[in-house]
Amino acid sequence: MALVHILDKQSDTIIGTLNTEKGEVTEPIRTSSLDNQNTFDMTAFKKFDLLTKRNRLLVPDRDGFYHEYIIFYANQYKRSEKIVKADASFVDLAKAKVIEPQTLQGATSRTATDFALLGTEFQAGDIEFTFIRTITIEKHTDPYSLLKLIASTFELEIRFRIEINGNKVTRYVDMKKQIAGFEGKETRFGKDLIGIEREEDASKIVTALLGVGPKREDGTQLTVFVEDKDALQRWGRKEVDTNGNIISLQHLIEPYEPESSDQEMTLERLTALTQAELKKRIDAIVSYKCTAASLEHIFGHSHEKIRLGQTLRIKDDGYSPPLYLEARIQKVTENMALQQVTDFEIGNFIEFRKEDLEKQIANLKKVINDKISRMITCEIESANGNVFKNDDYAESLLTGKVFIAGQETDLDGSRFTYRWIWIDKNGNEIANWIGEKSYNIEASEVDEKLVIVLEIESDGKFIVRNRLTITKIYDGQSLYTWVKYANDINGAGISDDPTGKGYIGFAYNKQSPIESTIPTDYTWNAVEGSQGVPGTSYYTWLKYADTPTTGMSDSPTNKKYMGLAHNKTTPTESTNYVDYQWSLVKGDKGDQGIQGAKGDQGVPGIQGPPGTDGNTTYTWVKYADDSVGNGMSDLPDNKKYIGLAYNKLTPVESTNKEDYSWSLFMGPQGVEGPKGKDGQQYYTWIKYADTPTTGMSDDPSGKKYMGIAYNKTTSVESTNFGDYSWSLIKGDKGDTGAQGPQGVQGPKGADGVQYYTWLKYADTPTTGMSDDPTNKAYIGLAYNKTTPTESSNFGDYTWSLIKGAKGDTGVQGPKGTDGQTTYTWIKYGTSASGANMSDDPTGKTYIGLAYNKTTPTESTIASDYTWSLIQGAQGPKGDTGSQGPQGPAGKDGIAHMGPTAPSNPATNATWFKTDTSSKIIGIYKWSGSAWIETKMLADVFSVAKLSALAADLGNIIAGTLNLAGGKFIVDDTGVSLKQGAIRIERPDGFVTVDNGVIKRGFTVQPAYPAFRTVGIVEEGMWLTTLSNSRYNNIQMYTFKHESRYLVARVGLKTASTNYAHIYFDLDTSDGNDGSSATMIGDAVMTGGYNYWITEITMDLGVPTGDLRVVYVRLTTSNTSMKAYGRILNIRLEG
Repeated sequence: MALVHILDKQSDTIIGTLNTEKGEVTEPIRTSSLDNQNTFDMTAFKKFDLLTKRNRLLVPDRDGFYHEYIIFYANQYKRSEKIVKADASFVDLAKAKVIEPQTLQGATSRTATDFALLGTEFQAGDIEFTFIRTITIEKHTDPYSLLKLIASTFELEIRFRIEINGNKVTRYVDMKKQIAGFEGKETRFGKDLIGIEREEDASKIVTALLGVGPKREDGTQLTVFVEDKDALQRWGRKEVDTNGNIISLQHLIEPYEPESSDQEMTLERLTALTQAELKKRIDAIVSYKCTAASLEHIFGHSHEKIRLGQTLRIKDDGYSPPLYLEARIQKVTENMALQQVTDFEIGNFIEFRKEDLEKQIANLKKVINDKISRMITCEIESANGNVFKNDDYAESLLTGKVFIAGQETDLDGSRFTYRWIWIDKNGNEIANWIGEKSYNIEASEVDEKLVIVLEIESDGKFIVRNRLTITKIYDGQSLYTWVKYANDINGAGISDDPTGKGYIGFAYNKQSPIESTIPTDYTWNAVEGSQGVPGTSYYTWLKYADTPTTGMSDSPTNKKYMGLAHNKTTPTESTNYVDYQWSLVKGDKGDQGIQGAKGDQGVPGIQGPPGTDGNTTYTWVKYADDSVGNGMSDLPDNKKYIGLAYNKLTPVESTNKEDYSWSLFMGPQGVEGPKGKDGQQYYTWIKYADTPTTGMSDDPSGKKYMGIAYNKTTSVESTNFGDYSWSLIKGDKGDTGAQGPQGVQGPKGADGVQYYTWLKYADTPTTGMSDDPTNKAYIGLAYNKTTPTESSNFGDYTWSLIKGAKGDTGVQGPKGTDGQTTYTWIKYGTSASGANMSDDPTGKTYIGLAYNKTTPTESTIASDYTWSLIQGAQGPKGDTGSQGPQGPAGKDGIAHMGPTAPSNPATNATWFKTDTSSKIIGIYKWSGSAWIETKMLADVFSVAKLSALAADLGNIIAGTLNLAGGKFIVDDTGVSLKQGAIRIERPDGFVTVDNGVIKRGFTVQPAYPAFRTVGIVEEGMWLTTLSNSRYNNIQMYTFKHESRYLVARVGLKTASTNYAHIYFDLDTSDGNDGSSATMIGDAVMTGGYNYWITEITMDLGVPTGDLRVVYVRLTTSNTSMKAYGRILNIRLEG
């Protein structure tokens, strides 16, 4: 089932949905290609009025990702059917805006992509960093074309994708080295490969290219000749002499200009690009078209997926010759209703010959066998023992057994080659042949004694050998072999103890078990050769622990870390943590991912038989002195036998020797063999790193890669990255899963506590506290208070300096890199999660802040903000206070009213002074000697109507104040301003606050890259010009005209008596023609190499709120002298 969502062309609102399962749409065919020629076609049976041109379609793919298309063709050719064709929505980027010619200096793939997408519906997504380049935009272009140039410059592939969060559609552009890789997909004939065609297009053949680089500022261009000699031999035009002999081959050559504007391109870079293009063109001569069956939707074949950009391997043994390809999927056509790929095309293929693959397989087998041979042992098993006694017709089945790491392998004898060698009683080789795994030997083949040697080989190479001695006796009684040790070949110092003895004596077929002490009864042979080079035994220690510093143990049970210590000279393992290199072998349990969307119901499978309960099994290992386990130990030192117990259900090893199968792994000293070559001690090196080329260390902490180097002849580990094979041991954190469905409603929580943040300003942390920040140097914050009434106690606040003392002018620093302008976003909402988010604070109780954003366009996603309570709940009105006591009766007062002071007034008499219209203009009291101006104080003042009141009110102490129908309220809970209650107008008429919204803006934004005339150059920290034209641009600034003055702090420097100017022209159309300029500022100086700093203020006139542009130009009055200038800072004021 597939759902096709219909979006309104102007608002992204989902206005309808078509369901393939309900028969509302048929044949929804989606075509995708690596060159982003993506289309979607369908036939609809419903909602014809919504399927109009420019409306958009959202279509999910098989992996749950959405793709967006714009309808460009809609034809209702029947009453009940409508054919709809749509292109991918990203093609509209070609119409999103016009980008002017310019140069992006020092651009990365992300900064260039951000620049291309600024102001469009798309934003940069997953952008891989490759290197830094300079991109020159030579002519007017569009975002889509620029994205393709960026991808080519940085050798990346473009992927467009859509994400849906609720009803919000977010569009991303990704740039990756390769959008898909090899995931093990193999397509072969007889499984899912239906057919394959090979085509060769001779019209495209080239054997060489002339690479031509971008034109430089001086007009020159790099060129490089690149050829393919194999292609020349195959397709080159032959030039022959009169005898028909080939004199030379003529190339088929074309010019090639890379899609790059990098004027600093090196010859090596141009050569690499031209070589890549030549290979691409040669590869394109041969093409393959595949028809394959889609298996992904079949139960049990979900791994058989086909995706755009994926690398797959194609195998057709029936092709002549057999065909083996590795290629990338270039184009995919799929039926979205069936969720199946119907067709795909491949390219960038590598064609292999069968014999080459077989050779690689043989080499790989050789490497594997070489490694395995170091772990292999063998033995000869005789079914009836190794003694034939008084029976010429006796026989015994000899079987060669091969073990890898203690486990028998090659049970059927097909993996290895078995070579049998016979040596008679006199030491002569009498037989040597390659035979089966087993051989049935008869007593008649043995003359007293026969040594049977078994050699194991693989691909003709010797791996390991072992031997078995078979004897034959006839006297009808038990015979014995006596063994003694001596000091010399004559048997001097004969003894049963081999300690210190250099010779061994054997006496065979003796009738008594009591050994003789007569030296001549024995045959003597040396058992100890000449002294060899002293060797050193090395050991590897292994421990487990809870952490790298706690919980060390020999048992891995419930342990998270493994410690290894290599090349130790003692088998006794240390208990010191620092002697080991610790690696995490059991990570912490990951966070629970967000519940994904519920998938479609699958077809029920057939009920299988119940399985048996599984168990974790263990192998125990012990060492002993003999074949019954005496002297059992965990250490192999001086032990001859190894005991193994398999498939045990507990990791605790038994101490009962009967629980083990004992095998000899160190036999008695053999007869001295020929002196061998000096042995080579080998070592294994282990390192850890951040990447395969950086951050190498012996400590795995925080490292993502492990490097291993085998078979090294020195124990000193290399610090060269190339000496190691690197493997990723810690992958990147995975993407967050899709949002799951709403969970079950939880129980009601306890009533919460309302918290408040108090804010004050002060002169110091202990003086001058105020709510007004004017002229205050400190800010005080108090968090999580349970009352909205702010304290006046300095100790309740945490104070921070926000305005330091003015410092001296510092030494001029070096020119900094171009900075990043950041913005703070502000929103209002009705809850701590940003519910009902709006730019209008009316009725909102929470404020949301988002700091250091690189775009002025504020996000509409509530989670992008940090929310804080700014208005608590309305508290209850307090009770009326009790009536105060009656005061004493006062004396009768005397009041006078008139424009002139009364004569002979009584003390405390009151004079209400009036003007000629009888309006009271002052109140005075007679002190007995003079009239003192005073004010009327009243605890209770009730007036029915004040509509005609006009007065200078001075300071008012009031209770509750309610103005304009509740828009302005002052009561005991604070001050409340409704939207529309505030409008602030400047004396010049510009409104700085309107309807409660602040319109003032002080940001002056410089152009990036800098807007400069060609004649302007940089010398150190200065900009300089050699021209006396006053219109040489050094920068362009944009700002909103919401302030009166533009203030610039500039630096100038001159030579000789030359004049230097920095001009400021307002709203010039092109920045080079001063005819329409409005000159608003000019800084000028004279002198000889004086460094001069000044600050100029330019009157912009009455603010209009419009976007304005100012061009800054540098000039000199003398064409032979340089003028130097710098803009130190520029700002808006007033």
